[in-house]
Formats: sequence, C-alpha cells, structure tokens
Amino acid sequence: MIDFGIFEILNITDEIKNEIMNGKSSIEIRKEAVKQGYKPLIVDGIRKVIEGNTTIEELNKKLLFI
Repeated sequence: MIDFGIFEILNITDEIKNEIMNGKSSIEIRKEAVKQGYKPLIVDGIRKVIEGNTTIEELNKKLLFI
C-alpha cells in the first residue's frame, strides 16, 4: 500500500483571529472554523479509507498518537 498523509489545516481568518484574541473557548473557535470550511483530521482520514487509500485499522493507529 502507498503511504498517504492525513492532514488538518486551519486557516486563521479575521473571524477566527478575533475569536482567539477575545478569549473564546476552543469549542467556539472550532465551530466558527467548521462554518468556514475547516475539516478535522478524522474527516480527511475517513475520506482516505472510503477511497480505499488506507484501512480503518491504519487510521486508528495514527489517530491514537494525536
């Protein structure tokens, strides 16, 4: 099987920057990020499982180290 990376990227937009600067909780910041299209690491991993690029077992191994 070919090695694939699993990625999570958070673009710090003005809205997210303001939430961070205003001391919002990580849950509130995450909600705003999701509204703006943020995809958590698990979502990218599951997509790669569905596409057949990896297995759920391999994904589980990687997520345990986060």
